[in-house]
Amino acid sequence: MIKNMTLLDYFASQALNATFKNSVDLINEGGLGEDPPLERIYEDAAETAYLVAQEMIKQKAKYDSQQSS
Repeated sequence: MIKNMTLLDYFASQALNATFKNSVDLINEGGLGEDPPLERIYEDAAETAYLVAQEMIKQKAKYDSQQSS
C-alpha cells in the first residue's frame, strides 16, 4: 500500500473500477440526469466506492471476530 493509505482507501480503490462502470451505466439509463457533467460522474463513482469499502470493512471485522473465536 501507499504510505498513509488506509485499509478503507485501499478497498475503495479496488472497488472504483466497478463503481465507475456503474456510474456510466446510470448515465446511459438517465439515472444521473440528462447530460451530467464529467465531475458528477466521477463524484458518484468515488462516493459509491467508499460506501462499498465501508461495507467491506464491516464484513472484514465480522470475519476477523469469527476467526478469533
